Amino acid sequence: MLQRTDYVDTRYGMRPEDYSAISAEGSIYWIDIMNKAIVMSNGQSVINLGEQLNVQSYINANISDNIPTIHYDL
Repeated sequence: MLQRTDYVDTRYGMRPEDYSAISAEGSIYWIDIMNKAIVMSNGQSVINLGEQLNVQSYINANISDNIPTIHYDL
């Protein structure tokens, strides 16, 4: 999906041990534990889904420093 392997965005990332990125419908989704964010990138822009969908306070209360369990259904 990504044409380059450098930075997509400097605000959000993943810890090396998380391995929580998933590709679906032309976008990549991941969880940034350090910023308590669920993030989406389409290769051109990066969006914090918690802020966009007005659920950031719920995410802040429920994401800890532990490695998350991710469930998805395409």
